[in-house]
Amino acid sequence: MDHLPPVGWADVATKGDIEGLRAATKADIEGLRAATKADVEGFRAATKADIEGFRAEMASFRAVTKSDIEGLRGEMEGFRAVTKSDIEGLRAEIESFRVVTQSDFREFGSRIDGRFDAFRAEFEKRMNEQTRVMLFSMFSMFVGAVGVLSQMA
Repeated sequence: MDHLPPVGWADVATKGDIEGLRAATKADIEGLRAATKADVEGFRAATKADIEGFRAEMASFRAVTKSDIEGLRGEMEGFRAVTKSDIEGLRAEIESFRVVTQSDFREFGSRIDGRFDAFRAEFEKRMNEQTRVMLFSMFSMFVGAVGVLSQMA
């Protein structure tokens, strides 16, 4: 007891004091439990409301996104139709170009054939003239050689 600080009987707790503190502590704990339960219930309700709000917002976003996708599908269908039309136009232009080119090649071939025929006719004419000149020259040389040989004999 020498180790205890000097106190009087007024500082010593009685069973009644302890019972009063126990009852007050129990009431405080019960109050804290009720307040904590109410706070948790409030948080649960707020969280549930937030989740429901988030679900509604997500449903709205889903509907908007679905609408946007449908709009994009429509635009893509329009682009596809325009592209298909453009391709068909290009095919028609290519076919027209092919027909014109084929006609031009036929005309060019006919002109070349005509020029070749004219060249062949001119060539044959000149060859015939050259052949006549050569034959006449050879005949003249032969007649001259016969004449020279007959004078020598």
